[in-house]
Amino acid sequence: MDKLKEATLLLRRASWTRNVSGEALNGMLEHATFKSYSRKGLIFRLGAPSTTFHGVLSGQVRLSIQW
Repeated sequence: MDKLKEATLLLRRASWTRNVSGEALNGMLEHATFKSYSRKGLIFRLGAPSTTFHGVLSGQVRLSIQW
């Protein structure tokens, strides 16, 4: 299955998208880009400006904050 199709199915099954229209979900997916990260690779740094939404199609993400 290609990544766009997989992302579409996952979004449509998610509880937080229950009240989101199909049109809105399709609009969000039109702008989707897919990236792979290496093990222990940095995805996002706290405090860095961002205009992106991240989702995980496979694998795991560990969140950590150092004080």
